Amino acid sequence: MIRVVIPEPIPSLNKGEKAILEGIRVALSVLGDVSLSLYSPWYDDDHKRYSNDVKLVRGTDFFNVLNIYSDAPKPFSKLAYIRRWGRLIWFSCLARMSERVARFFFKDELLREVSKADLLLIGHDGNLCCELFWFVLAGNIMHIPVAIYGVGAEAGAKTCFTGWNRKILQYALNHTILNVVRDSGTKQFLVDHGIPGNKLHLYPDTAVLMKPCSDQRAIEILKTEEVPLKKDIPIFGLIPVRGGVVFNKSFSNALNEKAKYQIRINFWTELVNHLLDKTTAFFVFLPHCIGPVSHNDDRIIAREIMQHIDKNRDRVLLIETEYGAQELKGVIKQCDFVLSERAHALIGAISVATPCMALAVEEDHRMHNIIDKMFGRKVYNLNNPDVEDLKRVVINEWNNREKIRTEMTALAPKILNEANEAALLLKQKFHAYGK
Repeated sequence: MIRVVIPEPIPSLNKGEKAILEGIRVALSVLGDVSLSLYSPWYDDDHKRYSNDVKLVRGTDFFNVLNIYSDAPKPFSKLAYIRRWGRLIWFSCLARMSERVARFFFKDELLREVSKADLLLIGHDGNLCCELFWFVLAGNIMHIPVAIYGVGAEAGAKTCFTGWNRKILQYALNHTILNVVRDSGTKQFLVDHGIPGNKLHLYPDTAVLMKPCSDQRAIEILKTEEVPLKKDIPIFGLIPVRGGVVFNKSFSNALNEKAKYQIRINFWTELVNHLLDKTTAFFVFLPHCIGPVSHNDDRIIAREIMQHIDKNRDRVLLIETEYGAQELKGVIKQCDFVLSERAHALIGAISVATPCMALAVEEDHRMHNIIDKMFGRKVYNLNNPDVEDLKRVVINEWNNREKIRTEMTALAPKILNEANEAALLLKQKFHAYGK
């Protein structure tokens, strides 16, 4: 059995993250008999949802996510940073000499899993950060192959490529068995910053590999939620966000955070009211992210939008129930159109050929590099939007949905084939390691 360890968290309450994990599991299946261990700082939540799929482990929060996701994040001192990552490197050096001695001195479940790994998988969700270096270095010390799989150059990546950080990231990307990047913008960015092009392999986001639930199960969900299933009533999926880069950077002309939030509510209310007037669709708010913390639970903002819709309320529904990522992808497959501020909801829609459109911001490189440039779907920025123009664009996309579906039906198999090619390349590089 091949033991694979993902030392970065993939929170189960974010169904886009869950889609990535499911895609990784599909990709790893080409290796044969695989056991997958995953670090979780939200162990109780994740254990309820992941325990049948992967081995969850506790341990050192190397990426400081519990602090980052808290309501009041605290500054992270350089000394604390050195101590945290120094712990990993010191453990790796001991494990190189004797795993038994290393485990005796370090009572840490994550470190124990890392030392037993046959393969470390990092950078799964566009996490192009300096911290990748430490796991590459640790793997090199312990002679464990490391693959960066699915990385993207998100907003802020340029700050990583300055001074010492530039050198350690160059080391990281040059000392893995494979670097899979998920968009052409990332590949060009890395080449421009000194990474050889032959060390970078461009493939679609692994989430495309996650299979949707059966059509029967998706229809069962829609019936349970009392969504009308009639040929003359198309289904329009809506995914506004609470939390994340689109939430934080949209409506940049707002005076403060409270004002920005109200602008978002008013914007979505006006847009939905317009769509209700101009279409015969039934509108469903889909809960694509409901955690791991309350300030990125999309149901909260959807409820507030719902409260402001004053007519045709019988044609709008918010799904409050938590469904799995495969179930949501199955529901998205049944939709006639999806308008989303969540990138992985759109990636799911594209991979099942559901017409869709993104609402994003200039800073969201995922949307522009993946949804637009890679998959050819419309992306509209909300930094300071012309709402009347946006209404026209959305209605135009809606009216052309059958043409879009035809185009996407041809594109979807190509995307899946390319993602499978990445998995086969990982297999090749893994088996070649050490030869």
